[in-house]
Order: sequence, then structure tokens, then C-alpha cells
Amino acid sequence: MQPLRPAFEICDSGRREHVRLRHGDERRNAKLSQLVTQMDAATGQAKVHAIAAVVHELVRTHTTMTERMGQMHQETMAGHMMMNK
Repeated sequence: MQPLRPAFEICDSGRREHVRLRHGDERRNAKLSQLVTQMDAATGQAKVHAIAAVVHELVRTHTTMTERMGQMHQETMAGHMMMNK
């Protein structure tokens, strides 16, 4: 059994994790915006490639997000299990 950490440490680490996740979201949004701008400007075969790049980025972002949500769920459930012991 792990020793309990003071509440302020838990809050502080949670706050740092939240900031880290927000920065990742901002980077992904900026990348997607850039790809959409390129897609909008493209024509012909370049447009097809640009659309594929946007779809690829959307799938990658969605996969990353669902994996992160799964990890957070597991951590939450582990915390609940520790509290119920």
C-alpha cells in the first residue's frame, strides 16, 4: 500500500498535469488549423493530399484523446479502490 500524500501535493500535481494536457491540446489544435488552411488553399491533386492529411490528423488526435481518457479512467478507478480498502 502506498503512503498517503498530502492534499496540497495531489492538487499541485493535478494542476501541473492539467496545464501539460492543455498545452498538448493547443499544439494539436494549431496543427489541425494549419492543415485545414492548407487544405482550403489547395486545388486539384494537392487538395486530395491535403484532405488526407486533415483526416489523418483527426484520427491521430482522436486516438490520442481516447487513450488519454482511458488512462485517466483507470487512474480514477484505482484511486477509488484505494479509498475503499
